[in-house]
Amino acid sequence: MKKTSIAIFHENFAQNGGAERVVESLARLLPDADLFSSLVVQERLSSYMCKRGISCTWMQHLPLPKRFFRYYFALYPFAAASTRLDPYDLVLSSCFGFAKGIHKAPGALHVCYCHTPPRWLWRTDDFVKREHLNPMARVLLFAFNSLMRPFDVRSSRQPDYFIANSEVVAERISRSYGREAHVIPPPIEIERFTISDELPKDFFLVVSRLTAYKRIDLAIEACNKLHVRLKIIGEGPELRHLQNLAGPTIEFLGHLPDCQVAQHLSQCRAILFPGEEDFGIVPLEAAASGRPVVAFAAGGAMETVIDGTTGVLFPDQTSEGLANAMLSLDKITFNPQVLREHAISFSTTVFHRRIVEFLQSIPEVSVLPDLRLELNRAERSRLERTSVG
Repeated sequence: MKKTSIAIFHENFAQNGGAERVVESLARLLPDADLFSSLVVQERLSSYMCKRGISCTWMQHLPLPKRFFRYYFALYPFAAASTRLDPYDLVLSSCFGFAKGIHKAPGALHVCYCHTPPRWLWRTDDFVKREHLNPMARVLLFAFNSLMRPFDVRSSRQPDYFIANSEVVAERISRSYGREAHVIPPPIEIERFTISDELPKDFFLVVSRLTAYKRIDLAIEACNKLHVRLKIIGEGPELRHLQNLAGPTIEFLGHLPDCQVAQHLSQCRAILFPGEEDFGIVPLEAAASGRPVVAFAAGGAMETVIDGTTGVLFPDQTSEGLANAMLSLDKITFNPQVLREHAISFSTTVFHRRIVEFLQSIPEVSVLPDLRLELNRAERSRLERTSVG
C-alpha cells in the first residue's frame, strides 16, 4: 500500500507566537510530514522545528526578513500561489494571510487551519486605526485592498475544508469567504506550566507581541493610574511608543525563554489581556499556571475566559474599564486547581485528538486508505508519549 505523503505549509516563521505553536503541534502529531513556509527567521524557530527542517519560497532571499517581514505583506499571496505541492496526498495549511492559496495535485486533500482572514484586508478600518497609518499609507492600502479582496476570495476556494481556531474566526470565514469552518481551538502545552507553591507576587503581567492591535497601551495607562507594578514580556514595533507611555512602575523585559515566561506566569497577581484576539492562548497559559486573567470581553477571550471563575472580563476597551476590572480582582477568590482544569480542556492531547477525529471524518480520506492508518499510528504514538510523560 502506498504511503500517504503529507505537507504542512505555514504562512511564515518570522515570529514565535500562537500560530507557530499550532504548526509545531501539527508537526509533532505528523512526524513524517514535510514542512514548508514563505520565509523563515531561523532564530525564531524552536529547537524542535529547527531539527525538522523547513523548505522556503523565493521570499527567503529577500533582504533582512527578520526586520522587514511585515513590510513584505503584499508579496505573501504570490509566494503562496507559486507554491505547488503536487507530490503530496494531504496538504495542511496554517493561514493568517494567504497560505490557503497553495496548489495541490488533483485528487489530493487540502485542509486549511485558519487563524483569521487577514485583518488588513477584511477589517481595514480597524487595522488602519490601530496601526496609526499616515494618510498616504491609508490611501494606498485601501487601493491595494480593492485589488486583493477578489484574489483572496479565489484563494479561499483552494482548501477542501477549513478549520477555525475559534467561533469568532469561523464567523469571519463565513462572512468573508462564504465557507463553513470546523472549530478546533489551538493547543496549550500544559506541561510547560506549573502552579506555584508560593503566594502571588505584587505585579501584573503582559505577555504579548508589542503591536498596536494588542492594546498594551491600555495596560500601561491603567497601571500608571493605579500605581501598580506591571511587567511586559515581548518585543515588537510598538516598543518605543509604549516605553514613552510608561511610568515608573512599568518594566519591559523583552523576549524571554519559555521557562522564564512560565515562571512569571505562576508568580504574577494576574495577566492583563486588553486587546481583541482571534483566540488568545495567553489567558489559558495563565490558567494552566493557576493565575487569573483580566481580559477585554470580545473575540476569543469570550471562549476561553470564564468570568468570575478563571478571570474578569471588562466590556469597555478603555484604560478606565481595565483599571476597574483589576480592582475587582480583590473581591474574587480564584481556585488555582479549577483554573488549571479549565486549561487542560485545551491541552495538546485534546487538540491532537480533535484533529485526528476531524481528518478521519472527512469522506475523501476513504480515497486515501493509508492516511487513516497514518493518523491512527500518529494517535497511538501521541498516547504512548503522553503515558510515558
